Amino acid sequence: MHQIPRPKSTDRETTWSKWIAQQKSGLAEVKSFCGARADVVTDEYAFEVEWLKKYKEAPGQALLYSALLQKKPGIILLAKDEPLDRIYYLRSVIICQRAGIYLEVVDTTKTHGENYHDLLLCMRDEDIGPDGLLAMDRHV
Repeated sequence: MHQIPRPKSTDRETTWSKWIAQQKSGLAEVKSFCGARADVVTDEYAFEVEWLKKYKEAPGQALLYSALLQKKPGIILLAKDEPLDRIYYLRSVIICQRAGIYLEVVDTTKTHGENYHDLLLCMRDEDIGPDGLLAMDRHV
């Protein structure tokens, strides 16, 4: 089996799914009995791969693939280092912790695939107000 080169940040989600599947020794685009397709499936997980700005779509799909394929649910979000990525990531963490979904983020702008979890450490104090809400979540 030939090695798929690391995609560029401008490549499609399906290209990233194939590369991620290879990195995880899994399969890409696994079709269930009802036709739903999990983006990446490993021995343990059924992953939904989605761009970070579309994070809201991923939990439902991950839970569906998990149920259909009898695997644990997982989400791999693709980041492009866009202005709202930090907020979207933090929201994703909250959702995934609540729903019991494993979460990873691949920074598509990096060449070695550094993960995004250090964003939790990079949040500035002014990003979280005394009310505990993220600044982007407050209604102006």
